[in-house]
Amino acid sequence: MAEEKYREFLSEKCPNIWKMFNNEAKRRIPKGFIEFLSGQFAENGKNHLLNAEEIIQSLFSTIGEKEVTNEYRGDLSGVYTESQLSELLCEVKVAESLSKISSKKPELRPKNKDNKKCDIKITIDNCDLYAEVKRYEDNWPNSNSHKRSLAKSINGQVPNDSARPRSMDIYKKLSQVHEQFPNGTLNILFIFHRSFGSSKTYIEQALFGDRSYSQNDIQNDGLFAIQELGNVSAVSYVNVQTNGQLNVREIWKNPNALKPLNDMIMNKIRNLS
Repeated sequence: MAEEKYREFLSEKCPNIWKMFNNEAKRRIPKGFIEFLSGQFAENGKNHLLNAEEIIQSLFSTIGEKEVTNEYRGDLSGVYTESQLSELLCEVKVAESLSKISSKKPELRPKNKDNKKCDIKITIDNCDLYAEVKRYEDNWPNSNSHKRSLAKSINGQVPNDSARPRSMDIYKKLSQVHEQFPNGTLNILFIFHRSFGSSKTYIEQALFGDRSYSQNDIQNDGLFAIQELGNVSAVSYVNVQTNGQLNVREIWKNPNALKPLNDMIMNKIRNLS
């Protein structure tokens, strides 16, 4: 039975992930994991999960096995697509990286007053910092099987014939992200997005506007022009290298931030790489 080889790999090579599965997931491997471990990029998927295994072990050490399991068990056990699994692994990686620079025990998925959650809260030099992770995936026009094989990489490997991503798509996805953060705090958004074109350019256009000529020039079609987005102190474009290391590619401060990100904290985040 094909599912048995996935069960064997997860239970033997990824014991931390395996023990976070609920009983149903152990009986029937979640579809997202099967897609992640099958097809043309199966070895790539295995390597990502082996890296995730080490990341989760690190989170156990800094936050606690019980807390980590309580937050991620439901998602890991019910992940339906490999795209969902990729986004979850991105969240876990950022949480692990940030936890290493926190002066206090980090808190996973803290709630705000509206009972919504961001991904992690850490403390740097007595300042609480809240972080949210989003993974943007290009919409290419080919078959679902082609999409599934290409979605295996957390970095978002894309084919040469993929549809050109547009800054307006990123804008639409992120226009409500401020609702996940508490008000009046330092809040940072991490974006994973690799495309056929220039990811950095697309994100920058979404933040400042298509015709912006500098990071101090915010056009009306930029996310930073939205009053409510003043709750987001900064946005960082990141990816994961082949060795599993988080790579901070760029950080943009929000010129209209209600609580600006200072240079000391920005440099600590930049040095996560």
